[in-house]
Amino acid sequence: MKKLAANCVVIVCMILAACLTAWPQAADTGQVTGSVSDPTGAVIVSAKVTLIDKAQNKSVSTETNGSGLYTFANVVPGIYDILATKSGFRDYRFSGAQVLVGQLLTINVEMKLGAAVQEVTVTSTPGAELQTSNSTMGTVISGDTLISLPNQNRDATSLLIFQPNTAPTFGGAEGNTTGGQVAGAMSDQNTYTLDGGNATDDLAGDNGYTSGNRGYVAPQAAIPTPIESIQEFKVNTNNMTADFSDADGAQVLLITKRGTDQWHGSLYDYFQADWLNANTWNNNVVGVPKVKQHQNRVGGSVGGPALPGETLGGRTYFYFNYEGRRYPYANGRFERLTPSDLLRQGIIQYRDTAGNVNQINIAAATGCGADGTLPCDPRGIGINPVIQGMWNTYMPEPNDCPKAGDHLNTCGYFASLKLPIKDDFAVARIDHDFGSNWRFNGTYRYYKLVYPSTEQVDIGGLIAGDTKGVLASHSANPQ
Repeated sequence: MKKLAANCVVIVCMILAACLTAWPQAADTGQVTGSVSDPTGAVIVSAKVTLIDKAQNKSVSTETNGSGLYTFANVVPGIYDILATKSGFRDYRFSGAQVLVGQLLTINVEMKLGAAVQEVTVTSTPGAELQTSNSTMGTVISGDTLISLPNQNRDATSLLIFQPNTAPTFGGAEGNTTGGQVAGAMSDQNTYTLDGGNATDDLAGDNGYTSGNRGYVAPQAAIPTPIESIQEFKVNTNNMTADFSDADGAQVLLITKRGTDQWHGSLYDYFQADWLNANTWNNNVVGVPKVKQHQNRVGGSVGGPALPGETLGGRTYFYFNYEGRRYPYANGRFERLTPSDLLRQGIIQYRDTAGNVNQINIAAATGCGADGTLPCDPRGIGINPVIQGMWNTYMPEPNDCPKAGDHLNTCGYFASLKLPIKDDFAVARIDHDFGSNWRFNGTYRYYKLVYPSTEQVDIGGLIAGDTKGVLASHSANPQ
């Protein structure tokens, strides 16, 4: 009895979850519609139309209404066959219909007279891809195209800036990047929908905010969407209908890959290293050599049937993708002020009104007191020996006097700061059919980023294990 009760609770929870997730399905599915007629153009009523999912080898059927029309709503994006049958007519099969996210596919069927055992197979219908039901303008990228397009950061949302009517990305003030404005709207008006749920980053403003932690150069969703995990990526740019018009900017729709009847998977590693690039100008100008560094973006995926046979009225499929980035020697430009060689000896320099450089030895200087004849340091010690010892022990010699500091008492010490970045992403998806009318799908995502910061940097070897003059970060921003 306990086992039966537990099974009932699981079934009820899955059904409730399916109901709760049903409302946003239009944002992660497509539709298939059309008419069925005979060779004279007369509509055929009560013709059976079956939609067959090629990936999972399952089907759903409906019948044409009194106007000869049929509709399949909430169709998971993918490749389908459409089969139409009616007594007295040859079977009609449309092979390879591609259903895209957020789009309406129209397949009009013309059935010919003949025996049902005869089948007419069609592979294309002129105008089927045209969106005649609404005026929404957008672009869909899917499959191998999504993976093959140049994309340094391997995130699907980076392709937003390449869509028509979208402003490209360029460098802004203080190193920020701007771009991604669609149809004249600011970039914070772009909305992102992932598997039917809202994934818009509410912190993304119109000042070019990007999550530079993963190196992205375009507005993006609140969480990463690696292209290897995405089945389809669509950007609606103009004339969105009420079901998609969440904001004035672009409506970005993303769909996670799903499991199929056939096992499929992948392994990948995208590699970059210092020997593939030239040294930076900032390093060259002060004679700092190129930092040895490399980074790997590694990952893998697997998908297929989760359980053998049918369970609870249908089959169950799963998909899993992991991606990790390891960037152990990120080259960061870092500079701090350090005392000049003369200041370390207790000699202060200043410019007079004529611009001449004057020096004052603190230990031997006179000209102090009421009459200007007393020694400035009666004890004759000069610079505090404790401070002098700290400077000599923990402050590296300056190497950038022409650009930083007052060029007399303080100068700059410039070096490359190592900021090892580490992040991990994973997504798991489960699909199950309870029959022809009920479907459940759920996804779980995990993401963690550790990004060292410049808030606490040891430049003098103060921390055990550090070396004077070799910069080391001791703070990080976990997300």
